Amino acid sequence: MLPPHRYYYLHNFQRALAWVGERYADLLDARERRFMSDFAALPQASQALLVRMLMRRGPWFRASRLAYEEIPDTVEAAAPLLTLGWLDADAPMTLDELFGLHTRPELDRLFADSRPKGAARKADLLALLRASQPEAQPYASWNPAAGPDRAGADGTRVVAAGRNAAMPFDPAWRVAVADLGERRRLMFFGACARAPGAGGARPPPTGGPDGLTPTLAQYTKVLADQYHWDVILVTFRLALFTTLACLVLGYPLAWYLVRVVRWQAWRRACVILLVVPLFTSNIVRAFGWMVLLGRNGLVNQGLMATGAVDRPMRFIGTELGILIGMVYVLLPFVVLAVGNALARVDPACEQASADLGASPAATFLHVTWPLTLPGVVSGAIIVFTLAVSAYVTPALLSGGRVTVLSMLIFQQYSTVFDFHYGGALSMVLLVFTLILVALANRAATLPGAAR
Repeated sequence: MLPPHRYYYLHNFQRALAWVGERYADLLDARERRFMSDFAALPQASQALLVRMLMRRGPWFRASRLAYEEIPDTVEAAAPLLTLGWLDADAPMTLDELFGLHTRPELDRLFADSRPKGAARKADLLALLRASQPEAQPYASWNPAAGPDRAGADGTRVVAAGRNAAMPFDPAWRVAVADLGERRRLMFFGACARAPGAGGARPPPTGGPDGLTPTLAQYTKVLADQYHWDVILVTFRLALFTTLACLVLGYPLAWYLVRVVRWQAWRRACVILLVVPLFTSNIVRAFGWMVLLGRNGLVNQGLMATGAVDRPMRFIGTELGILIGMVYVLLPFVVLAVGNALARVDPACEQASADLGASPAATFLHVTWPLTLPGVVSGAIIVFTLAVSAYVTPALLSGGRVTVLSMLIFQQYSTVFDFHYGGALSMVLLVFTLILVALANRAATLPGAAR
């Protein structure tokens, strides 16, 4: 069974739904009450699929484009939604909507019998087909070589006649309850935005008797739930790996800048190149990495060109993708801290070690490394504290598949409006971070470290 945090978006939707139902019971019509009761009775996978579709743009969705780890079988999860009429597989689909659902190669096969010549781009093909194709028709009728069809082994529709025979058509559905989802959002956020003194409803109090005082129950709720421990583990694992990667990459780079580069102009240029990205917004940098790490991004193209992989790797939505983005953002802090420590090392100490017969490796381990350890620890602490509390980079590069504590805290404040719960999560993050920072600082003062 998947860990509960895979359904964080579903849990937030359920809480918002229950809150609206409790405070707006007199405003809900029969259709809306039926929606709430039927939604509660759906299997969890079907609930998750509907919420995913409500969160995404567009009324039409293909089953192959709704692949989520927490939904094992999309077609099976959609069956109850089709029965309730919340998804419609037979609704008229326009040509524009059809083009939005398919890639150019798929459209070339779909209109193999009627594809006009001279359509180099997808937009050109659409413009040329408008005159010859119907304005709208059901999705299953868009195959120009009409003929009997059957269901494939994987549940997709397979055309069995014409030039497009054996072309797979995975199911496509139109969301028929998008208006209800939008109405819930307007009720929830509109009420929370109103001032309480003006009669607006407030989120349910979760603190003490006065609804304002935080209680230990919030911390018990955080620490007694395995879900939160899973999120804490992911958060600190990413921060630890980010710190280690920055140290592994940053120390040699700092050594190069301080000990190898002799031309001051080149050293100055390298430092400028190193710190200039710090003046760029985190959002801009994260979006840049989303482009570079995409399936058709520069990273995957380079890997396939060198033969390292035979198909594009998935970086977005994985811890590896988040790690790459975090290392890029935080690497300058380690380089600057270690570089400053290296510049302060007295060359006479290393020369004395060499005069006494020590090898370069022994000199580094017993002289240089202990003298630069305070700089290493300082850089590691800076990187770790920034990585453990980072929000923008994990939120954008996670693709909704990886959750860290900062994202969970933001959800409580901006979506669920459970401020005490969010405050408890913030305190847990702060305490754990301070404990680890104290341990790292203590390690820097052990015997062997420079004082």
